[in-house]
This record gives sequence, C-alpha cells and structure tokens, in this order.
Amino acid sequence: MRSINNYIKTRYFSILLAGIVIALGIYFRVYPAIQNLDRVNNALYRQVALINLQKLIIGSVERSSPWLPEQAKISAAAKQFQELIKNDTGQIDIAAKKVRAANANNKPFTFHLLESDPYYYLYLTENIARTGRLSSIIKDGKYFDPFMMAPGGHWRAFEIHPYIGFLTYKALSLVSFGRISLLMAVSALPLILFALTVILFFMAMAHMGIARVPSFIGCVFFALSPIYIQRSSFGWYDTDPYNIMFVLLTLILFTAISGKDHIPVKTSFFLALSAAFYSMLWQGWILLPVLTSLLFFIGFSASSGDRESRLKFTVSFSIYAVSLAALSALFLTPRGLADSLKDIKDIFSGFLFMDSNLWPDILLSVGELKSPSLLKILYVLGGFIFFPLSLAGALLMLLTKPGKYSACPRGIASVYIVTLLMALNAQRFILFLLPVASACFAYFLDVLVKGLGLLARSAIKNVRLASISVNALILPAVLLPVVTGHLSASIQNPLYNSVWDRSLNKIKEFTPTSSIINTWWPPGHFIKAIAHRAVTFDGATINTPQAYWLARAFLSPDEQYSMGVLKMLNTSGNRPAELLLSNMVPLDMTIELLNRLILTPPSKAKELLSGYVDNDTAEKITGMLNASPPPSYFFIYDELATNVLGLYYVMNWDFQKAMKIDRKRQEELKKGVLFFRGSKNNIETIWSISGGMPYIGTESGLSEKKGAVYRFENGVLLNTDLKDIYINNLENMLSGTPEYLLYLDADGKFIEKHFQNSNLKLSVMITGKISGPKGCLVGPTGVIRSVLYKMYYFEGAGLKHFKPVFREESPLVPTKAALFKIEWPGEKPR
Repeated sequence: MRSINNYIKTRYFSILLAGIVIALGIYFRVYPAIQNLDRVNNALYRQVALINLQKLIIGSVERSSPWLPEQAKISAAAKQFQELIKNDTGQIDIAAKKVRAANANNKPFTFHLLESDPYYYLYLTENIARTGRLSSIIKDGKYFDPFMMAPGGHWRAFEIHPYIGFLTYKALSLVSFGRISLLMAVSALPLILFALTVILFFMAMAHMGIARVPSFIGCVFFALSPIYIQRSSFGWYDTDPYNIMFVLLTLILFTAISGKDHIPVKTSFFLALSAAFYSMLWQGWILLPVLTSLLFFIGFSASSGDRESRLKFTVSFSIYAVSLAALSALFLTPRGLADSLKDIKDIFSGFLFMDSNLWPDILLSVGELKSPSLLKILYVLGGFIFFPLSLAGALLMLLTKPGKYSACPRGIASVYIVTLLMALNAQRFILFLLPVASACFAYFLDVLVKGLGLLARSAIKNVRLASISVNALILPAVLLPVVTGHLSASIQNPLYNSVWDRSLNKIKEFTPTSSIINTWWPPGHFIKAIAHRAVTFDGATINTPQAYWLARAFLSPDEQYSMGVLKMLNTSGNRPAELLLSNMVPLDMTIELLNRLILTPPSKAKELLSGYVDNDTAEKITGMLNASPPPSYFFIYDELATNVLGLYYVMNWDFQKAMKIDRKRQEELKKGVLFFRGSKNNIETIWSISGGMPYIGTESGLSEKKGAVYRFENGVLLNTDLKDIYINNLENMLSGTPEYLLYLDADGKFIEKHFQNSNLKLSVMITGKISGPKGCLVGPTGVIRSVLYKMYYFEGAGLKHFKPVFREESPLVPTKAALFKIEWPGEKPR
C-alpha cells in the first residue's frame, strides 16, 4: 500500500496520467479522418439507394396503373415504399452496396482539411515549401497576398503559424523517411499542439498546488471539451489551439511569479516573451496582455499590507510591460506593432459599437462572433456538471485568503469571470474561458478531495487507505467527458467533398492564371489554396466594402448593372468610392452617385461628377469604371443561392439610415451606453437599416396535380396552360397574385411574365420546365428575378453576358457548384 501511495506522488505518475489524457484526446480527435468519413459515406450510399428504389416504385405504379389520378399514383407509390422499408429483408443494404461499388473511385467525402480557414494556412505553407517565404513581399511586419481583394491584393499582418506547419512537415518527413504529404503533416499539427496543452495543464495544476488525481480529472474534462475537440481535431489546421496554449502558459508563469519570495526577473521576461510570440499567431493577441495585467493587478491588490510582496508585483509587472513592448516591436517591427494596435482598437471599438461601421457588418453572420446562450456555453464547454463546479471553484478561489507568496487564486478567479463575460458576448471567447474554467474545476475537486479525505481518515483511521479510497471514489467522473467527447467528435465532418474538389480543380484548369473569381466569402480560401486564383474577398477580408458591391451584383435583376459593378470591382475594387470620400463627398451620396455612374455612359459620367469633384478626379473615376477588366468569373454554389438572407441584408443597406444611427450611438456613448455586436438589440437595429427581414422561401415541391393545375407544398397554384399563378395562404399569412412568374417553356426558352393585377410584392420562380414543373420558389421580386437565381436555377438562361463554363453536382452530396464566364461587351468569346 505504501509503495502505491509513494508512486502516486512521483513525477512518473504525472507522466502516466498525462499520457492517458493525450492518448484519449487524440483518439477522439482522429474521428473525422477515420470513423466519421466511413459513416457519412455509408449513410449517403444508403440514401441514394432509397431514392433509386423510390423511383423504381413510382415507375412501376405508372406502368401498372396509368389510368389512376396523379394524386392516387403518388399515394400508392408512397404506400409501397413504406411497406418496403418496414419489411426490408436486406434489399436496401444490397442496393447501397451497389451504389458504393459504382462510386468506388469517386467517394463523396475523402479526408481533407476540416474548415475554410485551414485552407488559407495550407496555401501559405505551400508558399513556404515552394519559395522559403510566406510571400514574395514582406515588410513592416506585414506580407502581401496578390490573391486577396483582387485586383489590388492585400497586406496582412505577418503570421508564424504557416512556418510552424512547415517545420512540422519537415520533422514528420524525417521520421517517416519522406513518406508523409504536406497535407497530412499539417493535419497532424493540431494533435501535437493538443498534446502540448495537456502537458502545460498538468504543469499549471502543479504550480497551483493541486493534487494529481484532481488534476487528471480536470484535464480529461479539459481535453474532451466539445469546443476544444472541434477546434483541434485532425485536419483543423488553424490557430485556435494557440489561444488555449498561451493562456495556460500565462497561468504557469504568473503562478511561478506569485510563489517567489523575491523579484523573478527571468520569469517576468519569459511571460513577456510568450505574449510577444503570441502576437505573431493571432490578430487579437492584445487580449493576453490584458488578462495578464488583470492578474498582476489582483496580485498587487491581494498583497495589501505586505510591502515586500507589493514591490515584487510592481517590479515584475514593469519588467513584463517593458519587455513586451520591446519584444513585440522586434517581432512585428515598430510599424507593424503600431498597425496591429490600431487594428485591435478598431476591432474592440466595433465589438462594443463605440465606433459603428457605416458599411454593412458581415461579421454578424459569422457563427463564432454571435452571442451564445448560457445553455450553449454549458454544453460546448464541458457539460452540466463541469460548468457549475468550475464556477464553484472560482468562488472558492475568490474566498481564499492569499498567503504571502500565493496571490494567484483570486487572480485566476477574476480572469474566469472576465472570460465568461466575454464568452457570453461572442462564442469565440469560449476558447479563452476553457483553460481557466478547467483550472477552477480542478481546484474545486482538489478542495473536495481534501475535505472527503479528512472525513475518510476519521472513519478509516489509515491515512494512505483513506487517500486512495477518496481518489477512487471521484475517478469515475472521467466517464462523463468521455461520453460528451464521443458525441462531439462524432459530428466532426469535413466540408470538403467530391463536388468541391472537382469544381476547384476545374477552375484551375479552365481559367487563365490572371483571372478573378467573384463569389461570396466562404469559398475564398478554397479558391486561393486549390485553384490558385484571385478572389474579390474571403474569410480574412469579410468586413470590407467589396461585400456590398458583390451582393448587389448577385441580387440585381438588371444584368447591365451587375456587369457595371463587376467591372468596377475587377478593375479598381472600392477605389472609386474611396476617391469620392477623400474629396469630402458624404458616404450616402458617394454610394448613390456610384450606383448611378455604373449605368451611365462614359461620355456623360464626367458631367455627372462635375458637381462633386475636380476634372482630374472625375477623369480617374470614369477611367476606373470603364477600364478593361482581367478575365472575370462568377462562382456560385448551393448555399449561396438557397440561403440568400445574408446577401439581401447587405444589398439593401441604407447608408443614410446607417449614418443617422451612428450619430445617435455616438450621443449614447457619451452617456456611457454601449452596444455589443451580437446583442439582440443591435441585430434588430442593424436589420432595420436594411428594411427588416423579408420572406424568402425555399424550393417547394409538388403536392397535387389536377389536369393543367399544379399545387405546390407552399400553397402556390400554377396553371400550365394559361401560364397563370396564384399564391394561396402562403405561411398562413398571404394570398394573392405575384408581380412576376419566371419559368422555362417547353423548348427551354426563358420567360419572365409580368402580372399587371399584382397585389403582392413577391414573385414566383418555377424550377424545371413549365410543361413538367419540379418545384417553385417565392420571394421578393428583386431576389427571384436576380442574376444569381437565373444562374443557379436556370443555368444562365435569360442572361446575355454570363456564360456557363461548368456545373458540378452529385447525387451523393447536396453540394452544387457552377462557374460562369463574364463576357464583357466587345470582348471576343474565349
């Protein structure tokens, strides 16, 4: 018994416990590459098999009973299909195996990186592997990327993450004798970083004086937290693990400073070094020094009456602050540091709306920046036991009376409260909350174990046996995170599939290297990394004016206007607007003027500009609006067309109203009133600028056919003989005649019929030829008649200058993608 207890106290036992947590964490983090892919593919094969069987049954009913009414045929087929499923004797599995065999060389999902951002880092890492540099142009702490914000390119803050990925690749290549690919190597990097965080967690617990078993249980909850599994799985080649790693490193170094009886110069310097290094990994790096400053402040305050301890915290913080300023200026360059601090100020001001964005705020659509509910934080952090006990641990820390050299508990509890408030305002900050909450959770367990130990000793009388019994009693708690870890890991699937792969490789094959691909921001990193083509904007430049112009190009029903917008974007970006603004033309007037200029002939454009700018500036703007663009393309995909609410919000942005709201907010700010970006109040206000949320329906299928009259599931009635349409009780609210009916006639010709007797501000689109309609969509007239809808649902029918290049889809996955060439007037067709 004594030898077991002594072993528990050894360092080797800590190594064993850390090894168990690392093995367990890696097991769940490789789910996306091993278990999930097979499961998802098999489910898709089975789904396709069911669809094929359903079609066979419908065909059989049609052949055997052609005289039955259409609705009766549908009912009979549905009944037979349900009977087949109910009495399945293996036919579905056999059919699914046949589908799988037929697609052996074209699996719907094969392993690739898990999200969009990792592709951008893969692209940068490939640059390093090919040229030895992040970019051919690097200066003042920034690098230039010619593929971003085409045609002008974009300067980005220098990032070290791709270099870490490249070094990982070189190291793993050495171990594997060159048999590992760059993709696989960078996919493994999150696992390596995860393993390092586990080691750091145990070190932090040791510095806090927490026993090994509570540290182990706390680390299992930490390692298998749903949000951490999601952000560090195999293939998540992003910067998220660093956020956790450097918070833990800060806790270790600060607790080391707190525990010293002298001024720890080296530790203070290393604390600054870690924060400075972090500045090259994440744009919002200043958050770490802010949290560290809070720790120092609490440490200083908790040392009330102890002059020696206060002096230690004062001098240590001074060393930290001076070293951080010097090292960050060294790493980022002085100019880069100044730019970084300005960017951080802008981000912080925007987050609190101290400085409202007069352009549409696209970041509101980004999931990780939305305000999560407390219930969601509870789940993604670690569950309904982890969160309350971590909160209890934080409260115990606040109540702990600090000793002369242990002022850190109150500081850690304070950081817990701050990061929790941050997490409630933006989901992204849950990553910063996790390591602190895990430390508080382990602290609570440690206090619990010590308390139970005292009770056990009074009952058992044997100190060692009592200690082992208490540890054995709480160890089963690790089963809870194992269950949640399995559940969260099981839903980790790559976005990338066979349709994306074929589409991006076709873009690379069918477009000149100088091309610009115009699309919404989500596929931007895909296009840069795999197709090696420039994009208008992407996930790294999401909140730029380009979004407004591109949304208008997509959703305009006027092809000539869309062409004009794209010509401006692909020759000069937002430069015409910038020139007008620099000449003191108000923003709302600038936008109104440009929207008019886009459709104005060059001969009259200067005349229109004469009342606003001088002749030279008018000449420049006119030249930009009418220059010859490089080869330009429109890339569309299913989610862009089927979920256009975000585009609609951007396209209808009222700049005059935005300026009024901004002035009102500035007045409220003076009174101390702050608006958080993700708050309900703010989102409602922002939507009011775009005229409120409209009704935009999804594609609705057929429910009934009587002669030439078709009824759709959303209540729309279509008479195919009269080409007449009626909306009947849409969403239990609306009935009446729409403004337009869009369809393809029997010969495939695009028709746009206008109804003079319309009483609704809605229009209807029929998918498939009107002689045999498949479905219909109802939405605002501008959206239904838009260039985007004509490209996606009619493959460009009705458009003169947008020519299809390719269309990719598969019966196995829901993704559809298409590329259209923009043929400018006077340009020779390619």
